[in-house]
Order: sequence, then C-alpha cells, then structure tokens
Amino acid sequence: VELSINWVIPDDACTDNYNDHRAHTTMTGTIYKLEVNPQIPERLARLEELANNLWYSWDRPTQGLFASLSHPLWKATNHNPKAFLKRADQKRLEATAENPVFLGTLNRVVSAYDTYHDYRRPPAGSDLLGPDDLIAYFCAEFGFHESLPIYSGGLGILAGDHLKAASDLGLPLVGVGLFYRAGYFRQSLSREGWQEETYPVTDPDALPLALLREADRAPARVIIGLPGGRRLVAHIWVAHIGRVPLLLLDSPTNAPIAPPLLMMRWQGMITAILFFAHALPAARTAAGLPARYAKSAYDSMVPILILRIDAHAA
Repeated sequence: VELSINWVIPDDACTDNYNDHRAHTTMTGTIYKLEVNPQIPERLARLEELANNLWYSWDRPTQGLFASLSHPLWKATNHNPKAFLKRADQKRLEATAENPVFLGTLNRVVSAYDTYHDYRRPPAGSDLLGPDDLIAYFCAEFGFHESLPIYSGGLGILAGDHLKAASDLGLPLVGVGLFYRAGYFRQSLSREGWQEETYPVTDPDALPLALLREADRAPARVIIGLPGGRRLVAHIWVAHIGRVPLLLLDSPTNAPIAPPLLMMRWQGMITAILFFAHALPAARTAAGLPARYAKSAYDSMVPILILRIDAHAA
C-alpha cells in the first residue's frame, strides 16, 4: 500500500509573508509504503511455525495444507508459506479457523511435525562423535526449495540434501553459507532474440529466516577489518532445516561478497575466507554452539579455498 500525504494550508493560515500563495497552498508530501499483514487467528497460530521451518520443503502434507487455503495465492507466492501468510485474505483465514476439516488436517500435520522434532534417536556415527562435538558444513550455496533462492544448480541442491539428511539422522550439524539478496538472475529474451537478465531483490522478511540476535536482542554482527581502512560488517540470518540450523552471512552494503562465490575473482575469494573465519566464532557465540568445533572447521576449510584461489590465479 502506498500513501502520498499532501499538506493543504487554507487562506487564513497564510501570513503576510506568503500573500502570493492564494486560495490553498499545497505542499507535496512524501510517499510512504505501508505493508498490511493479516492477523492469524489463534486456532491457526502454528501455521507461522510451519512456515518458518524448511521442513515443509520435503513434507508434502505441509505443502498441501497451505495450498488448500488458496491455490492461486500459493502459486503466486512461489510456494512460499511465509509470503503466503503475509498476503492471505483476513476473512478467508477467519472462516478457515472455523472449518473442522481444515483444523483436522492442521492437527495431523502439526502432530507429525512435533513428533519429528521431539524424537531423539542416537545420531548416525555417534560412536565417532563426542557429546559436545558439532559438525560445521560450509558451502557457497544451499538448495532446499524455490522459496529460498540462494542456490544455482546441482551442487547447491546436493548441499541442501546433506542438511536434510543430517536432520533426519539427528546429526549434530550446523550449515554456514551466504545470503544473496539479489539471488540468481532470471533470463528472458528481447524482441531481437538477445538474452536479458534481471536480478530480483530478495526480501528476508518474506523468507523462512530469522535474524540472529545477541542476549540483549541486538542483531549479532560480524565486523572484519580489510585493507585500505575498509570494514566488512555483516548480520547473520538463521534458517531451520528440520532440526538443523543454517547460518547465512549477509552484508548487503559490501560488494566483495555480493556475487556468488563461484563467480568471484581470486581477490574476492580471499575476502570470503576472512569473512567465514571471523563469522564462525561470532555465530557460534551468538547461537550458543560448542566452542571447540570452530577452529577445526576453519582449518579444514581454508586449504580447500586456497587451492581454488591458486587454480584461479594460475
């Protein structure tokens, strides 16, 4: 919703200094954009929890639950439950909250969701892991679902499947990657037959993400000193992949990490190494994760990235 506010000054409010302003004086105001979201009825409150966990990306009943509310809106929001709820019709939601058929389906989905998250079987490979061990999985892209466009192709899907499998197996794992606000470009053809690219801007508020915060509720930040007096400042978004957290590092005002890592020049790769190296301990501290995994994860990551830099530079 856009509102344009114009201030109108009547004649009797004009002073002698403004006698040239006859009749009404109109001062063009600022255009404000307001987002109006529906209020989720109490009986449907857990829809928001389902919408904020990418468990829905591989659970068909959860997807069907949202689609049953409005198939056209489900398609228009690219099968994104969080964006769907932000655009849902208020009257439709209130009517659905009184629909016993939908409520029964919702209860079954929520029961399966709770059972999945509450079940704690010994994780695979538990004989090789200590009680406080945590696996850090680094990747430039993770592909889970079209509603979170931070992946390009097969390798991103593979990384996403690794996190889904880790959730199913109960592995103590956390993913670490980058949040691309521009995402990957969309292709179209001009009238002359040339390829045209558009880079849609991604709104984190419409994605299954939450900003990582410190104990005092301030956003957790990563600050890195760079050559030339520059600073790299980033926030950390958290996505939940079933029982596995994914930390996405976001620095929208800093160009060095804006493009995907696969397309960076080698200088950008060095920046990425610094970024990950500094971000991981901060993310670990803010998320309350065990301390001792950070150094081993970083030590195992750096040689791989260095090899890629050497290969690119050569």
